Amino acid sequence: MQKITDLLKKYSFPLSFTALIWLLFFTVGVRWTGELPPAPAEAGGALFYQLVKGSMLWIPLGLLFTLAGRDETFKRWFLSGVFTFLIISLTPVVKLGLWDYLEVVAAVIGTGIGVWIGKRILAKSLYPSGEAEAALALADQPLDSPLDVRSSGERSASEQLPAYPVQAARALALLRLPLVLLILGLAGWAIWNFPRWQIELGVVLLVYFILLLRLRYAWLFILPALLPTFSLVPWTGRFSLDEFDLVMLITLAAVIYHGPHPERRPLMPRPIGLLFSAYALVCVTAFFIGVLPLPESLELNFFNNYFSGFHSWDVGKGFLWGFLFLGLVRWTLPGATRLMERLFVPGLLSGLFLVALVGLRERWQYADLLDFSVPYRITATFWSMHTGGAHLDAYLALLVPFIGFWMVRNGRFWIWTVGLVLFLLSVYLVISTGTRTTLVVLFMEMLLMGLFVIKRFYNARNRGLSNLLVGTLITVIVGPLLYLGTSGSFFQQRLDQVERDAEVRLGHWTKITNMMDTDIVSQILGMGFGRFPAIYLERHQSGATPGRYEFQQLGDNTYLTLYPGETLYLAQKVRVYDHQEYQLSLDMKSRQKDLMISVPLCEKHLLNSKRCHWHSHRFPGGSDGWHHWVLQFNTGPLGEGSWLGRPPTELYLYNPNEIGTVDLDNISLIDAGGNELLHNGGFDLSGDFWFFKTHEHLPWHIKNLWLAAFFDQGWSGVILLSLLLAMVSLYFFGPAWYAGNSAAAVVVVALVGFIATGLFASPFDAPRITQLFFMVIGFGLFEIMNETGHRRAVNAASAE
Repeated sequence: MQKITDLLKKYSFPLSFTALIWLLFFTVGVRWTGELPPAPAEAGGALFYQLVKGSMLWIPLGLLFTLAGRDETFKRWFLSGVFTFLIISLTPVVKLGLWDYLEVVAAVIGTGIGVWIGKRILAKSLYPSGEAEAALALADQPLDSPLDVRSSGERSASEQLPAYPVQAARALALLRLPLVLLILGLAGWAIWNFPRWQIELGVVLLVYFILLLRLRYAWLFILPALLPTFSLVPWTGRFSLDEFDLVMLITLAAVIYHGPHPERRPLMPRPIGLLFSAYALVCVTAFFIGVLPLPESLELNFFNNYFSGFHSWDVGKGFLWGFLFLGLVRWTLPGATRLMERLFVPGLLSGLFLVALVGLRERWQYADLLDFSVPYRITATFWSMHTGGAHLDAYLALLVPFIGFWMVRNGRFWIWTVGLVLFLLSVYLVISTGTRTTLVVLFMEMLLMGLFVIKRFYNARNRGLSNLLVGTLITVIVGPLLYLGTSGSFFQQRLDQVERDAEVRLGHWTKITNMMDTDIVSQILGMGFGRFPAIYLERHQSGATPGRYEFQQLGDNTYLTLYPGETLYLAQKVRVYDHQEYQLSLDMKSRQKDLMISVPLCEKHLLNSKRCHWHSHRFPGGSDGWHHWVLQFNTGPLGEGSWLGRPPTELYLYNPNEIGTVDLDNISLIDAGGNELLHNGGFDLSGDFWFFKTHEHLPWHIKNLWLAAFFDQGWSGVILLSLLLAMVSLYFFGPAWYAGNSAAAVVVVALVGFIATGLFASPFDAPRITQLFFMVIGFGLFEIMNETGHRRAVNAASAE
């Protein structure tokens, strides 16, 4: 009876007040605001979408009230409001539909999640990490009343928690929360405005954030695993703020929430730290040189065009995330642990395994698994190769040595087996890239790894014979696979073109140096990140002129302009079925007369197609009037096959004219059932859903690591990058060669392979490769400092 009396006292006023508010709203309020809109008649899938979307909007409300220490008061009033709403909605004067009740359900779910997250944030901030779980047991106690801080004799041992004052505890809890909420808000805004899969992406990132709240080091595994694989850009057209950027934002928010670890250690010696700081300053300068001056208005082409100044961000964000990773390792990982080895390396290899599977499937779909005479070069998951480049090559150069490290550090049979399979898959990827440099790099890395294994065997006084024997076995097994790939007619043709390609590359490098400004500032600080495509387009005197596109706006109408030049496609992925009828339609215009537009529908992974329906149309042009074109066609065998073997299909927009621009609008592809298959066919959302690609790569890449550093960052970038690479390599080489440190050895091999790849490529053009480069260095630095700290502790203990 007493409990019932207490509940009545607690809820009588909130229930009465909220009931009065709802009565006023549904009577007087509706007269002022108009009748409530009818509930939409949506299918079950759409209702679920709205339910999840609505829930996400209520999460911040429950979170903020909980962090303010008012969660009990909030729950009392919120539940009272929900209860009175349901009661009053049953009266005859109120007419509501299903969706109105789903909004209430969404509010309950969202606020519940917000309160749950808020309690865990406060528990982590109130007490040290080892006592957080015990603190959660007291989380139901309202923070607006004093915590029970009786003496230890009055409480059981499991209840004894530090007696922090409430106000001090709140200060600790709220110290980092504004920044955490700001980052989460930015991520939420980006998810809300994402072109597609907003709900799926939001749920995945929310689950990831909750996982990091519970397992604070899970990002060490997840980041390297998702880095090469979590790629939605070909479907969304968003490469300035893509899905992996959102993963980094969520990671940053979770790490800031947890705060620095009390047992953290320095990550690197001071000279290397000073070099990193100086190079970071040069990178920041290159970003601002590239992005400035900002246009007076952020027009349609500012965020989705490589010729825009904002392309500086597209390139520079790789350095930002890379330096951020080093900071996360420095401030959050406790010393004398094997977290990097146990989480980071398996994460790297998990990502490599997924890349290998995608590359294997791509080769199977578009060429032949064992016939290397077919002229096809895979790109796997690296969408950044839509303008060419050697990003997959640089990725393999950095990752292949880690397979050997993982096998050497673990003597289990299943790890040796999985490692051997992964190594064979990686060799297959190297061969399938069709790149001569990558094959040479693989040979060089295998040789270096062999030398380090032999030296370690010698230093260990003939111990570790199993590693030496398995290394020999790997070489014997890989040999026939390498022979199979290099003996194919396609690779032999590539070898025959070495001299011609070298002349083309040297001529390209000469033109690049002539394109740079000659003033002292440009020579010292460079032309800025991401400015090469625009400067090449403006200043090249010979060679290929890159194709390009722009979005134009006339009144309320937005349309696409395709300029002439080297082949450039604006593509969108569509799902079509074989032997089905489809209707293609679009509007076109041009001031030039007698032009042609091509709209092929092809089976294509990224660059090379398998089968195509090539649709072209010639129109008179010569005016500002729009011409409408409608085409009925049958796909035939295009798109046939099982779900595993069926190649993806894409629709392309292409200007095949040598001179003359073409304007396009209202692109439509309709199936036999009348369903529209294209998104943003009217370009009202600018470049969303559309993804450009080109086969001509020289106008987009400098093709040399140091010349790219000189062009982007000037002599300061070249000197600091060279010093940084030299000092880091020497820092790792000593422990690797003389002490047999396998972590240092694998980083040395990876850096040598990366530098060798950079002789004929510019891997820093791809932000994910740039970040991976810094992540690999961070792994080596952490392992070396860990071993140094362990050795000092052992020496101190022995001295005592």
